[in-house]
Amino acid sequence: MVEAIFGTNDPLTVGKALTEGVAASLGVPVVAARFYEPGVGVVAGLELADGRVVVAKVHRTTFVSRERLVAIARVQADLAALGVPAPAPIAGPLLLGHGWLSIEELLDGDSALGYDPAVRGGMATALHGFVRAAHPHAGNGRIGPWLSGPVIGDLWPEPHDLRFDLRGTSAGAEWIDGAARAARATLSTTAVPDVVGHLDWRVQNLGFIGHRVSAIYDWDSLALVPEAALVGGASVIHPIDWRLELPDPLPTLEQLDGFVADYEAARGASFGDEEHEVLAAGQRWVASYGARCQHSDDVLGVFPDVDHSRGWPRLLRELLDR
Repeated sequence: MVEAIFGTNDPLTVGKALTEGVAASLGVPVVAARFYEPGVGVVAGLELADGRVVVAKVHRTTFVSRERLVAIARVQADLAALGVPAPAPIAGPLLLGHGWLSIEELLDGDSALGYDPAVRGGMATALHGFVRAAHPHAGNGRIGPWLSGPVIGDLWPEPHDLRFDLRGTSAGAEWIDGAARAARATLSTTAVPDVVGHLDWRVQNLGFIGHRVSAIYDWDSLALVPEAALVGGASVIHPIDWRLELPDPLPTLEQLDGFVADYEAARGASFGDEEHEVLAAGQRWVASYGARCQHSDDVLGVFPDVDHSRGWPRLLRELLDR
């Protein structure tokens, strides 16, 4: 992934290109690094000579458009001004290598365990506050829809990580594709209106003070999505922190239902019948996509020591059995 942006995986070469790009953009030298996290994109925390600490993130130009990142930055800036724990954008998106460089302020926050009911409640409450604050942007098509046009058959989007080969690993995944196709049909035909949602609302992408969300990260995950589908997807992923390397980081059905109940409490109203259908479809779609990516890893032998009955296939089967 890093090589697709910078032409190399060497951290020293990437770090030099990144710090030079930030210094040129802001007109202030970079004096130290707080962190460096290569992944789907490249993220780094950098200390500047004027005393500021900023976060620089580079996204692949082939994965996200500059127009979409500009629209997202406007939402981010407006929410920060309203007091939502959003890091204020500073510069970008600017072309750097084969990626778009965006720079924002650093918001600190502690890690938390999403399996803690109090943390879960704080996450659900913060998500509802996010949706409410972002409502004026719900008509902005430049943010992009949740279900963008499929590029793999009639079903799957381009995978978020280049390691996944959804085209070449279809054998044995028919049951996953079937579940995803049914969920997508519901989500594509619903009349439930869209909101601006954060599609990767999990504990690893948030900072906390106690049980309260104090920082929201990973803003390229914004999209237009029916509120019920957003909550369904978030219920599936909310406790995930891949850094913990748990054998099965996904929630139980009880924990998943708890997130939905916490969100409805923050909302002050339960979802209606059609919304609950959309919510369940959102859960199945997210679990299907995760299962399909895990199936790709299994076929390609990416993680040979993983128990393949756990994780996404386990949760998807439980959702389908309901």
